[in-house]
Amino acid sequence: MIAADFNGDGAPDLLFFGATNAVMLNNGQGDFESPQILSVVGVRAAAVGDVNADGKPDIAFCVSNPANQNQSSIAVFENDGTGNFHQGWTTVFDGVCTGIAIGDTNKDGKADLAVTGYTNSSAPFNNSISTYPGDGTGNFGTPVVQNNLDLDGTLYQGYGLGPNQCNVSDTVGTDFSGDGILDLVVTADCNAYFPTTAGTLWFAKGDGTGRYALTEITQGQLGYDYNYPRLVDANHDGKMDVAMVDYQWGPHGSFNGHSAVLLNQGGGAMKYVQTFDENAYAGYGGYIYSASGADFNNDGLADSVAGFAEVPVNSSSQTGINYVGIFYGQPNGTYQESQRWTVTDQVTDVVAADFDKNGSPDIAIIETASDGSRRLVIYLNDQSSGGSSCKAPASAGAVLCTPQGGKTYPSPVQFTGAGTGASGSVNHLELWIDGQKIGNYPGNTMSTSVTLPNGSHTATLVEVDSKSNYIKSTPVSFSVGSTGGGGGGSCNAPSSAGAVLCTPSPGSTVTSPVQFTGAGTGASGSVNHLELWIDGSKVGNYPGNTMSASVALANGSHTATLVEVDSTGHYLKSSPDTFTVGSGGGGGGTCSAPSSPGATLCSPAAGSTVSSPVQFTGAGTAASGSVNHLELWVDGNKIGNYPGSTMSANVPLGSGGHTATLVEVDSSSHYLKSTPVSFTVQ
Repeated sequence: MIAADFNGDGAPDLLFFGATNAVMLNNGQGDFESPQILSVVGVRAAAVGDVNADGKPDIAFCVSNPANQNQSSIAVFENDGTGNFHQGWTTVFDGVCTGIAIGDTNKDGKADLAVTGYTNSSAPFNNSISTYPGDGTGNFGTPVVQNNLDLDGTLYQGYGLGPNQCNVSDTVGTDFSGDGILDLVVTADCNAYFPTTAGTLWFAKGDGTGRYALTEITQGQLGYDYNYPRLVDANHDGKMDVAMVDYQWGPHGSFNGHSAVLLNQGGGAMKYVQTFDENAYAGYGGYIYSASGADFNNDGLADSVAGFAEVPVNSSSQTGINYVGIFYGQPNGTYQESQRWTVTDQVTDVVAADFDKNGSPDIAIIETASDGSRRLVIYLNDQSSGGSSCKAPASAGAVLCTPQGGKTYPSPVQFTGAGTGASGSVNHLELWIDGQKIGNYPGNTMSTSVTLPNGSHTATLVEVDSKSNYIKSTPVSFSVGSTGGGGGGSCNAPSSAGAVLCTPSPGSTVTSPVQFTGAGTGASGSVNHLELWIDGSKVGNYPGNTMSASVALANGSHTATLVEVDSTGHYLKSSPDTFTVGSGGGGGGTCSAPSSPGATLCSPAAGSTVSSPVQFTGAGTAASGSVNHLELWVDGNKIGNYPGSTMSANVPLGSGGHTATLVEVDSSSHYLKSTPVSFTVQ
């Protein structure tokens, strides 16, 4: 299976390939319509992406030729946008086609095809990667072929059999390194020429010409393409990872298998992590058949799901009990089983995606019976998104789930936390950053976005219960700075698939040129680029998942929309942002201090309607001495202190009317309040 939104309704659908090739559309609640059968037989591998630049995800297949084991074909099926497909471009592939990926290999903005394969039925194998350049309309040119790839790896160099004894068995691809060029993860099967059914695992970095530089990831024990390696964002950090099963058969029916995740460290560095293992001997023990990855509990750590079977050692037969299991990543890098279900038949595939659109990843499995019949089963994740995605500790205390210690984030920084009362129930939580209290948050969970300067910071969450007893969380040290490409590092990507414009603020009045910042999260695959549209016209493309642009605009009202286009060609639009260009301060993070002592809020504008989180900008002039800090108060509650004479903050607020006031506090502790600003959050 591959999950992708084929009809543009924001809900991931499913592509099935192999014995059956079909698309099933999701109604947005995790229920699927009858399958649309695709007229192709003998599919070995598949990839999803926009091959014709119409913003709709298409499908490319590797198809075996049953009459000639050394010949395959490549077939493209184009999507009309409603989830209906027709066959498009096709070509003959000289060799055994083992894997396929869609992406831009030469940075011309057009989707290309990368196909792995081999020729000859016995070693030495001619392993190859063939890159077919796309013309942007769904057709592809003569391939760039990289032949004679030696995939034996360091583990097998002492056998004296010569190079190319391992044949390429599968591939999956996206822009792993963040340079706008398609990269691949390649698996190889060394089964035929080594004592056990072992293999190798490689990272193939695209060089921009349709060729690849290969680096062995690990001396793994991969078999011959038992499980399709799949693209996942296992830790929800915006970088695509790979989930897979690796395994090794040995003598006397021994078996050693693992579910694993290749975690993308950025820049092309991939870290191999085992998430679950099963071992068997003489037919008894455990076998893993399928795996995927996602952050199921929204704690920022990679989790794993696997389909497996276990045969009890004392069993009178070798019939296994079939399971689906979830394995949560731990802060120390290990994995702990959190839940498993017993199922009737072998779980031959598993995929994770947010099928019911509640902000948390669900699970789809295929159960395959002994007679070859199959059924689809969906497991829905009841873990809601937002502040409640951070679980309260089991014992009394408080925990900050985000940000995570030692990591670097763009500003504003998203904070989530939860607490458990020491005595009585939790009255409120307090967020403290660098020794300053940022705000109070009623209840036992909190979620807020805080603007912070570049550099190192330390945050603590304090749980205050109904009896005024309090417990502090472990301090979390993190850094604020530029992360990722595309500029606009001061805008956080949304937690779920979509796009957001951080500046200008809706309803604000700004001066020209207008500063636009935005970010996006991919619905399927990673973000390929962002598009800024103003008044119905596209202003430009911005590679990566963040953007920053300064655009000259005429005075008057304007509407801007940010479009996220991901690596599979799917796109999602932000909410339209209506603002005014004219004279005066505010918006875009710029605000002039008043000429006489006092404070002023430049945004949001009085009487405006804005979206949450709300962008506040303000400035102050000291009554005596210099300005020590500014205080932002919303609905009678202090949100935070801001050193210096200017401030900017993103504050999540509920729908309805609100009133904000800015207080200037000078070096002599005198203070002056701004005129209250009333506005509405939609």
